[in-house]
Amino acid sequence: TMRQRLHLIILLFIALSTAAMADDTAKFRQFMASQGLSDNSVLCFVRDKYGFAWFGTANGLNCFDGTTNSVYRNIAGNYGSDVVSAIAEYGDDMLVGGINGLSVYRRATNTFERFTVATKYGVTISSIVQTMFTARNGMVLIGTYGQGVFIYQPASGRLVQNSRHGGFVSSICQTADGTLCL
Repeated sequence: TMRQRLHLIILLFIALSTAAMADDTAKFRQFMASQGLSDNSVLCFVRDKYGFAWFGTANGLNCFDGTTNSVYRNIAGNYGSDVVSAIAEYGDDMLVGGINGLSVYRRATNTFERFTVATKYGVTISSIVQTMFTARNGMVLIGTYGQGVFIYQPASGRLVQNSRHGGFVSSICQTADGTLCL
């Protein structure tokens, strides 16, 4: 009967779904201080266009190439704090945010420097950088605790501050239609 066929189809669907869930295809690997990470408190993560995994921790920046982990501390004279709370790709380089603002990691020279770009009013990013997000149009949004959000346009080198929606920004995302959410 039709009812028996429907029950059979439902049972077959349940059996196939259970079998698919039992197939453990996701592989997890633990990466902690005992394996070379600078700290077990990972605050942010980015995988760059070269496939490297960048981890910001409570005690430095880590770059893992799949085999070797490089640890960076005292980023651009960070005045005693190695907390890295935000990372974003910036051309071939990396923007690194933390308690003392924003720095740039220059991949070609393996060095750090302070991000000194200022708004047209002379404002630089000097507070805690909590989050960064690269929008689809290439702009980098930098969320801070105290200064609001900064919008950096790498192509023109222009930095704009927007604090009218609040001074404390902890996350940024973009919807499918391109709307940026703070």
